[in-house]
Amino acid sequence: MPKQIRAASDCQRDGPISEPAADHLAAAYAEMGADEARESAALPWSEALVGDVADTPR
Repeated sequence: MPKQIRAASDCQRDGPISEPAADHLAAAYAEMGADEARESAALPWSEALVGDVADTPR
């Protein structure tokens, strides 16, 4: 599991996060968002996911 995701799941499990942890997560998300190749690959996947959820019976 990538370090950034592991840190996020640890924070969720432990309750509210401290300011340093929040800063670390913000930096990690900014770094991931700056990766244009990763973002361009993620967009079609996330758009398809939204379509799948929209078709789910309620």
